[in-house]
Amino acid sequence: MGTMELRDHLIGPCARRIAEDEVEVDIGALVRRLVLFERYTLRSISLLEVRALVRAFGEGGLRALLADGCLKLLVDILSMAQVGSPGALSFSTLVPHERRQFVSSRLAVVHDVPGLSGRQVRALKRAIVAALVEAPDAPQLANRGLDEDLDRRSPLIANGVALALEQQHGVTLDPAAIRIEVDRIDEATVRTDSNLKELTALPPEAANDLVTRGILALGGLNIRVALMEQLEGIGGCEPDELSMFDGKLSMLLRDADPDAQEKRFQRVLTLAELP
Repeated sequence: MGTMELRDHLIGPCARRIAEDEVEVDIGALVRRLVLFERYTLRSISLLEVRALVRAFGEGGLRALLADGCLKLLVDILSMAQVGSPGALSFSTLVPHERRQFVSSRLAVVHDVPGLSGRQVRALKRAIVAALVEAPDAPQLANRGLDEDLDRRSPLIANGVALALEQQHGVTLDPAAIRIEVDRIDEATVRTDSNLKELTALPPEAANDLVTRGILALGGLNIRVALMEQLEGIGGCEPDELSMFDGKLSMLLRDADPDAQEKRFQRVLTLAELP
């Protein structure tokens, strides 16, 4: 296949959960992605998409897609979680403790696909296991990215808060008007404050919850960026997350820009009055 460029590999879901053990799969989106990209890594919802994929492509067709390498599967469930109280918050990426056991338990969904013989079930399970990809460093990369956002008091936190405010309360607020204070207590814990109570007349508990949700939204964005880095592909986002996603990528590009680094160094020299 040769060397694959970043833009040739897409990473993302193609389904949404509609019940505890049921998802709605956008087969049209999956087909378009297979046509437009050399490889598509499906961020699976616990392999619940398998039934719809077999219905769309047939058991043999799905195995052929997986064997070809154009369709890969990522089943690791990564999510950003918060522990603690509003006075002392900690954020970290949650991962399955026993990945092998977790994957094995999720493969049980293949047995629920109607019309498959025992031989077909075994063959499909082998094909799925062979098509699985891992991103072992993604949790650490995501945690580091969120810590950097918190330490620099990233304006994207306000974007996440504004998004949560609209989703939870139906209130639209310009992120530029939202002030978020983040103070580091120790290596793992921060204290937050905001002006949401004054801007929205929300009770303190609701305002604190929105700040937490905003930070978690930014944490989820950091997980997607970490997967892009780890798996060497591009990832998408929901339309209402576009401003956050664009802002995050712009920040990463500025951090990697050698001209920007040189300008920062020059400012330090000037401030220190060094030649």
